[in-house]
Amino acid sequence: LQNSAETSTTPIWLQNLPDFTESEAMDWNIVSFYKFFNVPDAEGFSKMLLCLWRPLKVFGRVYVASEGINAQVAVPVIFFERFERATQSVEKLRGIFLNKDAEKKTDTKGLPFKNLHVRVRNQIVADGFDDERRARLSFERNVGEPISPSEWHNVVDGSDAIVLDCRNNYESNVGRFETAEALDTSYFRESWEKLRKKLKNKPKSSEILTYCTGGIRCVKVGAFLEQEMGFTNVKSLEGGIVNYSRFVREAKLESKFKGTNYVFDERMSEPITEDVISSCPQCEK
Repeated sequence: LQNSAETSTTPIWLQNLPDFTESEAMDWNIVSFYKFFNVPDAEGFSKMLLCLWRPLKVFGRVYVASEGINAQVAVPVIFFERFERATQSVEKLRGIFLNKDAEKKTDTKGLPFKNLHVRVRNQIVADGFDDERRARLSFERNVGEPISPSEWHNVVDGSDAIVLDCRNNYESNVGRFETAEALDTSYFRESWEKLRKKLKNKPKSSEILTYCTGGIRCVKVGAFLEQEMGFTNVKSLEGGIVNYSRFVREAKLESKFKGTNYVFDERMSEPITEDVISSCPQCEK
């Protein structure tokens, strides 16, 4: 047993840690999260996160930039509450939404990540903006209104809204909401010209619904639509397809997203429904 002095200096999420064996199969949470905020020292922030999460046996890929954080990680279920508590202890991450995907039972060799990497990048999601436009745009306000999966489920195919799939063509080709218009990009940086063309003659008051895999790209799309193009009624699917698929699964509802959700780790794809829209060129699924 730890003595009281040791306990008082050890963060509560590291006290009395359960046993962990890499070769033993256990339940894991696959989690994604992001947040836009000013990071003056990205290198120092990255090192702090690595020290914070490594004792909790977190595996994954995390990007830190001056504009914020973007993370996809695997956390043992037995450590998840501790991970959540540790993450919330960081002032800049307090209140961050941890977007849980389906649980996976495996040993560490079966995880979609082989280690925990926290890397500094120029941006947490590359957008192709030049310095002048990036200086004009804020990703912390006026980025559209996030709406819950429940509300999205009720409006996505029953309104006159313009529904935009903000992912690349190889993603939307294998799965999408049936009422959505794909931007048909090969790279996210192509989105801005596509949006200008697609929405050229639309009234600025048009209801626009956007979605992507986990929500992060919709923040930049929302900023562009509101701040650059002047649209006033922009909404996004909170937590993206990942959050929506969990909602319909838990609520036992028929999914309005059909096909497969393309994901950016070794899984490559996560089937949402049995509908086959087309095969994925990367994984042929």
